[in-house]
Amino acid sequence: MEKDNITYFVHKSVTYYRKKHTRGIQTIDKPTISGLIFLKGIPQKLQEYLDIRFTGYHLVNNCSTHFPAVIPDTVMQPFMRVLDASPERVRFLLKPFRYYAGGNIKLRITSGFLAGLEGYVIRIDRDRNLVLDVGGMSVAISGVHCEKFEVVE
Repeated sequence: MEKDNITYFVHKSVTYYRKKHTRGIQTIDKPTISGLIFLKGIPQKLQEYLDIRFTGYHLVNNCSTHFPAVIPDTVMQPFMRVLDASPERVRFLLKPFRYYAGGNIKLRITSGFLAGLEGYVIRIDRDRNLVLDVGGMSVAISGVHCEKFEVVE
């Protein structure tokens, strides 16, 4: 994809484990969800590119619109910064985004490198998480307790 000037991003998680018979700790970076790659471009042209170069691969559809999932750059850039800094903070959730709307107030972060992201703040595993919609998938970002919020009307 680099040869064809296609911008892409792969979400990786870090696993720590202790080496046998030593006192050192080793890390392994591996893709979190097998086969999930974020591509930047126009959906129709990206699908044509995949049909030509990677037969059998296709763009993921948004489960609510049934069209190829499109993530605005204003959402993707902070998401990629979080993943580069600390990938363990991101968790993909199984339930749809509207599930988390019940009883929660939609908030917008106004400080830090997550500024501008909108979602619901919920508690998961005794930690405050911002749940946001990324291409039709619910994603929780932990450790948002120090950020400043404003209510979205």
